[in-house]
Amino acid sequence: MTEAAKAWLQWPLILVSVSLQLLLISALIRGPFRHYPFVFVYSLVLFFTTTIDVALLTEVGRVTESELARSFYRSEALRQLLLFTVVVSLIDRALERSLVRHNLRLVLVCGAAAAVLVSSYLHGGEAQYSLRMTKVGRDLSFSSVVLNLLLWTILISKRTKDRELLMVTGGLGLQFTGEAIGQSLRQVAQILDKNQAILLAGNLFLVGSHLLRLYVWWETFRKTPTPPMPPSPRREIPTETPART
Repeated sequence: MTEAAKAWLQWPLILVSVSLQLLLISALIRGPFRHYPFVFVYSLVLFFTTTIDVALLTEVGRVTESELARSFYRSEALRQLLLFTVVVSLIDRALERSLVRHNLRLVLVCGAAAAVLVSSYLHGGEAQYSLRMTKVGRDLSFSSVVLNLLLWTILISKRTKDRELLMVTGGLGLQFTGEAIGQSLRQVAQILDKNQAILLAGNLFLVGSHLLRLYVWWETFRKTPTPPMPPSPRREIPTETPART
């Protein structure tokens, strides 16, 4: 694929992504961020890291390709880690009234930390930075998929269905599935001397699932009713008693 064709495909996707991110942040600010603080933090970090990536892309002549790749994969690793914490926070929310909530929260936090450390250790010997980070990102995506399935099972088994939480979980499931496929294709492309067709297919899976999750989240949170403002205290005006004659 030529550079002109890449730019023709790349910039419209970036524009759609940034637009959906701003719409999502705007919808969260209306009230849902109080119930989903980790989703809100992740959305802000996603927007700021995307802005940095776009700024570096516009400086292609001044920034080397290796520096651009390193910056992108650092941002991607941070986003994957935060998305992982989002899933853990959603499980904690789903178990809000459960007796095992405290113990399970400790297990989830320790498991999340162990997953990051083990994946980084296993793939630390890879000489190529992009391949190493691709493998770590794939492992985090797989771990998130497992946790998301656990979350979905918890939500389905509950008598009272939380539609909002189900939609948020469904959006994550769509992204994690696309990411797992995309990361695997990118790894195959690296093994086959950066096969451009396979690399493009992997990137499209990653971007497409990301956009789909943003859209599902925006549709979910924009329909959340804005909490009413508390009524302002009314001041009672004392009435004058008529003077007796």
